[in-house]
Amino acid sequence: MSINSNEGNDFCNRYNEVLKSDKKKMIAAAAACTIVMGAGFGGYLYYGAYYASGWHTHDGSTYYIVKETGKKALGYQIIDNTCYLFDDNGNAMADGWHKYRGDTYYVKDGVVQRGKMKIKGEEYYFSEESGIFRTGLCEINGGEYYFDDHGFPDTGFDSDGGYYYDESGKRVTGWAKINNVQYYFLKSGEMAKGFVEIEGKIYYFDDDDGHMATGWQDIDGKKYYFSESGAVHKGWMELEKKYYYSDEATGACAQGFAEIDGESYYFNDSCEMVKGWITIDKNRYHFADDGKMTKGWYEEPPEKYYFKGDGSAGKGFTKIKDKYYYFDKKNRLLSGWNEIGGNVYYFGRGGVVADGWEDIDEDTYYFDKTTHVAATGWTNTDQYTDDEKKKIKEFKSNVSKLVKFEKDDYKKDEKPDEKETQKLEELADKFGEKTFNAYDRKVYEKFGGAVFYQYYFYSDHTLCTGFHKINGYYFYFDEETGKKATGWKTIDGKRYYFGLTGAAAVGEFEEDGDKKYTFSNEGVLADGIVKIDAEWKFKKEDGSWAKSEFVTSKGKIYYIGEDEAALTGWHTIEDKLYHFDNDGKLSKGLFSDDSGLYYIDKNGAQKDKWVTAGDKTYYFDGDGKAVSGWREIDGTEFYFDSDHVLQNEWTTIAGKKYFLQNGVALRGPVYIDDKYYNFGEDGYLKSGWVSWRGQKFYNNKNGTVVTGWKKIGGKRYYFNDYGMMLINTTVDGYNIDNDGVAHKAK
Repeated sequence: MSINSNEGNDFCNRYNEVLKSDKKKMIAAAAACTIVMGAGFGGYLYYGAYYASGWHTHDGSTYYIVKETGKKALGYQIIDNTCYLFDDNGNAMADGWHKYRGDTYYVKDGVVQRGKMKIKGEEYYFSEESGIFRTGLCEINGGEYYFDDHGFPDTGFDSDGGYYYDESGKRVTGWAKINNVQYYFLKSGEMAKGFVEIEGKIYYFDDDDGHMATGWQDIDGKKYYFSESGAVHKGWMELEKKYYYSDEATGACAQGFAEIDGESYYFNDSCEMVKGWITIDKNRYHFADDGKMTKGWYEEPPEKYYFKGDGSAGKGFTKIKDKYYYFDKKNRLLSGWNEIGGNVYYFGRGGVVADGWEDIDEDTYYFDKTTHVAATGWTNTDQYTDDEKKKIKEFKSNVSKLVKFEKDDYKKDEKPDEKETQKLEELADKFGEKTFNAYDRKVYEKFGGAVFYQYYFYSDHTLCTGFHKINGYYFYFDEETGKKATGWKTIDGKRYYFGLTGAAAVGEFEEDGDKKYTFSNEGVLADGIVKIDAEWKFKKEDGSWAKSEFVTSKGKIYYIGEDEAALTGWHTIEDKLYHFDNDGKLSKGLFSDDSGLYYIDKNGAQKDKWVTAGDKTYYFDGDGKAVSGWREIDGTEFYFDSDHVLQNEWTTIAGKKYFLQNGVALRGPVYIDDKYYNFGEDGYLKSGWVSWRGQKFYNNKNGTVVTGWKKIGGKRYYFNDYGMMLINTTVDGYNIDNDGVAHKAK
């Protein structure tokens, strides 16, 4: 069994070293021999017998004379391709085990044994080239080998499994496929484990048995993919239509968020590149078909989304380039009106969240600039002027002082002294009953500080303009700007006082002891008719209240009773019947209630009189009520419909068809629209025989008059051009008898 083809060379080198080391001794020996030979022939014979080159046996010892040196061979020698061992005297070593220069040999029959042989029944192995007997770990020509106790090369893994020896016993380095399993052994022969870089490529070998990894591997919580050759994959990889990315340095597969060439990607727990939508830590993300993270605006019609710099989809209120937008729970951009958390918002063009003043669909709204909530109720949007601030602050302070003074709500050390008490009493007078201050205080205590805000928004969030009643008080908001009115204002020619709070004063007030004001329930300063405490009154120019008389205000007529209140409902005044509406205004013209229809003017309800109102004519009886149905008036019958209107032309009454002129039914024969009808004595159309003033006529089904020959009931009759039936005459060869029946003349 050959261990190493270089072992012979190694041995020869060592042998030459031996020769060199003994050269000087050999030269000296040759010189000695020359002297001896020169001494005599006997010496020559001695030399020839024992020192000629080749093998010699003398005194029971065998030795070998080297031709080149003429000296005995020493140590380990190869003679004629056979290995020998000689002791220090040049004698061939006896059979058995021998040590030479640290190596072990076995001699049999004087020859160093090589290869396999049995010794005492056990088989041993000696180097095929040198005959050296080796056990354990040995270094040969820079290589490490391992031999068992009998010198045979030991193949396979060592006891620790960290090294591997081939068939020659040599410790393996580099790549090795063992039992169809791929391994790698370091320069030291140690089995590679874990990550190892080999020729610029990274491989992984199992930490337990060292086998080379291929395919997918989970290592220290990270995933790797190794090719069939074992090299870890780096960079992008497509497997089964799925994409993966491995770190260019370590080969670890990306998991979670990863930045690659300036683009963001996301890889799931299986290291697969994610496409489309995914929820991560309660945030939603979107990745394009090439895996790149979506950022900025993104549309999936009809929905629109926004992804922030970190890729998370916008949710709730999101600021984008100094503007706010709102995205719902599904991260969809909202637009238009939306109610969120009980608050109302408006997201305008492009979804921009409205703030401040906004005109939407011809209505005005206000949105809080911080919360973006649509305003409702009292809202403060403008800064008060310095004068307004001062007045409001002083008013609130005065009310607070009065409340404390009225309740005597002071601590012992806070009680006002006499001078302060006098000031408070004077302040109380300024807020006395029927003063504007008292009215403003009442409003303030009901609404709170919000009543000083300048704008008011309806429940639908639109800006309130014009008059509006809030919690029983009238306020006025400018028709254009919506700003609340305060103080004295003239609106549509009427005077109002809105005070500091903006609530229109109602009722009676006294200011400065001699100024008196009266305002209606709607806040109108009394000047003529005015409503006070649910009653309408009339204030004359001299300041007195009208009583038991007709008055006119702004073109409307009222009657003020003895109690100074305007009458409402039906009343007889100076034997004339009048009606006044709920506001005390005289009901003029046509007026109806449950009792009937009336016509009223300044002289009261019309009675026994024709009245034309517009294009309609009525007749009012002795009670002033409009008549309906057939009614005889001055000996003539007229017809009025259920609405009391006098009827004209074609009219159907109780299933019968009449033609009325100014309400009167026509009778007898008459032309209407070029058609000839006969209404007879009764005044309505009917078919068949009709009598009129002793003459007989016959009507068709539509009421038109028959003329000429007509067969009726199997008998022939003749009607002249006026429709009258002829009797006792002859027509067209027929004799007509007294009954109008025609008979053929004989």
